[in-house]
Amino acid sequence: MLAEFVAEEAPKLYNAIMLQAVLLHDTIEDIAVTEEVITIGPEVAKHVEGLTRIKPYGKISSEKGLNLLVRQKRYDTILIKFFDRMYNLQTLGAKSPEKMRKV
Repeated sequence: MLAEFVAEEAPKLYNAIMLQAVLLHDTIEDIAVTEEVITIGPEVAKHVEGLTRIKPYGKISSEKGLNLLVRQKRYDTILIKFFDRMYNLQTLGAKSPEKMRKV
């Protein structure tokens, strides 16, 4: 699980808000909720929204999503994205061939 990976690999880089965002990082994409439904707090919701590729105007590429975060100087959200990618690469062997190609 990504939250466990982050807690073990970089405990000093994360605060409670970021760990909550890590737990919810795929929520908007996986269960089709909106940012407004995430009621833990506005900061957590902002991280989760930044991590999803589904935007009000449509789905964007990973590259565009990352560029958007950089332009907005959302470095905490970029850090969460970085650890999500690292975790995905480490667990690649447990994924289907189709999922492996996507990562």
